[in-house]
Amino acid sequence: MEKRTLARKFGALVQRLRLERGLSQEAFAQACSLERAHVGKIERGEVNVTVATTLKLVEGLDLTLASFFSELEKELGSVDEEDRGHR
Repeated sequence: MEKRTLARKFGALVQRLRLERGLSQEAFAQACSLERAHVGKIERGEVNVTVATTLKLVEGLDLTLASFFSELEKELGSVDEEDRGHR
């Protein structure tokens, strides 16, 4: 899988989970101790995040790393299935 695809899927998942919790980007960024602009870049898939930043995001979503990555794996599975269909 391409890095860019992974970053976009990761960001889309963060955004979806944030919105499901009714959090604005600003409130979420504050909860994560991150800049709002950086959260925006993450959600748009413009940056690759570190493990430390991932932990901040996950804690801001009130999730565990395991549950977040389980969700991400489901999202990535749908990408893999789409890729197989185009071959």
